[in-house]
Amino acid sequence: MSDSRFPPADRIPLEIWSNIFLECLPSHDQPYVWPSLSFAPLLLCQVNRAWRSTALSLTCLWSSISIEVSRNSDTEEMAEGIGTWLGRSGTRPLAISLLIDQDCWEGLGVNRDLDPILDRLISFIGRWEIVRLELCGPFSGSMSNIHLLRAPLLKRCEVYFLWVGNVVEQFSSMLSSCPHLTEFV
Repeated sequence: MSDSRFPPADRIPLEIWSNIFLECLPSHDQPYVWPSLSFAPLLLCQVNRAWRSTALSLTCLWSSISIEVSRNSDTEEMAEGIGTWLGRSGTRPLAISLLIDQDCWEGLGVNRDLDPILDRLISFIGRWEIVRLELCGPFSGSMSNIHLLRAPLLKRCEVYFLWVGNVVEQFSSMLSSCPHLTEFV
């Protein structure tokens, strides 16, 4: 006998909600999630209080992110958003895509500061599983010590660098210590 005091949705176990909400994310061949109010999981958070609470509690919804930095991007604000998003993922392995628009540096030279975003992403390096980086421009500090860090869960890595000095060597050195790395582009 069902308890009619609670709406049917309130009686659905969290595991079922998890499966339903996961179906709203991109397919497996597109592992990165855009942080947009028009797409899950942020879209799910807008339906009602119960869905918001459920979505925020499901770490599986927050373990993937796709970030695009353009000329008008506020890198400090983006870094804060990235930290909040990935912080919700608990201890799950992460899928991260970072695209730095080449137009971002036209006319700006070395003044473009990506360090807040790179620092935030690097703070999660121990949980990187799938990473795609398309970077251009100089970096003042974030990547300079990446060769000292470890990404023990990293399985797939795509890296495209343009005009970054010795970052390629630093990054390659870090990748040499990734025991699960099976795909590198």
